Amino acid sequence: HGGVYDAPAGAAFFQEEEEQEARPFYVPTPPPEEEEVERPGEHHGNFACDGGGEDLKRQSGDHVGDKGDGSPSPPPVPDALPSGALPAGGGLHATVDGAAHRDAAPKATPQVVNTTSPAGATDAQQEIQVIFFDLDGAEHSAYGAVFREIAGSGSSAQTDDTQLRDFLLTNTALSAEELDLELVKAASESHDFSISMDSFVGLLRRFPVSESDVLQQFMTTSADGHEISMEDCRSGLRNVLESRLHASWPEPTLELVLDHVMSDVAWTVDLERWTSFCSRLARIARLARYLRL
Repeated sequence: HGGVYDAPAGAAFFQEEEEQEARPFYVPTPPPEEEEVERPGEHHGNFACDGGGEDLKRQSGDHVGDKGDGSPSPPPVPDALPSGALPAGGGLHATVDGAAHRDAAPKATPQVVNTTSPAGATDAQQEIQVIFFDLDGAEHSAYGAVFREIAGSGSSAQTDDTQLRDFLLTNTALSAEELDLELVKAASESHDFSISMDSFVGLLRRFPVSESDVLQQFMTTSADGHEISMEDCRSGLRNVLESRLHASWPEPTLELVLDHVMSDVAWTVDLERWTSFCSRLARIARLARYLRL
């Protein structure tokens, strides 16, 4: 038009722009999210396909461990193997449905804990505990071995056997005269007038401490001659052990043995119970000395 402004055409152009600006801005609504559902065949080991169908598979190269530290993980185990494909002794086993599973790691062997020993108990204390938990059995085992050496190939020993007499005099409270009498008593119970192993062990059990020493300690401690207190009983047992049996144990070991011997003590102790305590304490002390505990 030769530069001449066409008023009607210009007005129509601006009117069209105003109408476009007046229209509301359209924001498309995003499609609803689909809930991820695991479909059969989409689970592979530690990986699963997402809802979009993208299959994440293990590569044949490096595998990253579950801990995320870059350590290699074991090769993948297939969900199923064809019949006859399982190697013998390969760590896999097949179930009834033919699926292959890897054997579980062997469980560690539980350690046996000694619940009866106090915390911090020394080896010597634990060895003495073995003695008084089964005193009869420990005596039979230790003293029985001694008798077999004395008797040799036989099952009995003579009353005048030097080794027999020396061992009994060393490990009992019997004097030589008292021992002669007790050996005659024991031998008279056999058909060939000899000493059997049971008779030998029996003498060691019956005479671990002198009866006169036991009675003297009780009468010295008791106020009425009939009973003593629990505290006096404990101190009296300590005195018998140290002065009569000449045993010297560390304080923790001594307390441990006294606790065991007096495990059923009452508030007061009569002469019969006192004698029983002394006898058991002396048996433990003599066996521990022989075993050098």
